[in-house]
Amino acid sequence: MTEKEAILQRHSVRTYLDKKIEEEKVNQIKEKIKEINAEGNLNFQFLEDAGKAYSMTFNKLSGLGTAPSVIACVGKVADDLDE
Repeated sequence: MTEKEAILQRHSVRTYLDKKIEEEKVNQIKEKIKEINAEGNLNFQFLEDAGKAYSMTFNKLSGLGTAPSVIACVGKVADDLDE
């Protein structure tokens, strides 16, 4: 099994506290993401209230339904997108 196959087959169940991240920390995270995106020509995004950002099916499969926030790496569909 390749590393990619293992990652795709991995199943993890998580639960998170119903607690928002403090505004000062959110601002620090957003500032760092802006810096990283500029330096690396990337597209990281901070999603607050992430559990509502995904479909219910994805929430159940990923465990993100209770996640207060997530950082997503977003890319355009391309042959090398997984990398």
